[in-house]
Amino acid sequence: MSSVAVSFRIPSKVKKQATQVAKKLGVPLSLVVVNALKNFAITKKITITENGFTSEFEKEILQSAKVKTKPMTKKEFLESLT
Repeated sequence: MSSVAVSFRIPSKVKKQATQVAKKLGVPLSLVVVNALKNFAITKKITITENGFTSEFEKEILQSAKVKTKPMTKKEFLESLT
């Protein structure tokens, strides 16, 4: 699959926070953005809430926090995206 450059503006605070999280996960920010766009293209929808998460995603995060006792490895994270 070929790739193209995409340029858009986002608040610097959002970029900084997202970059920090991606770095902790051991993945490039571009991977995060590509996967968000893939999800949008597949589902053809976007849900916007006060905090930016869907209730299903919030439940998933809370459940994951209860189940997992250690952070995901880079390999585990990448496998979870497929």
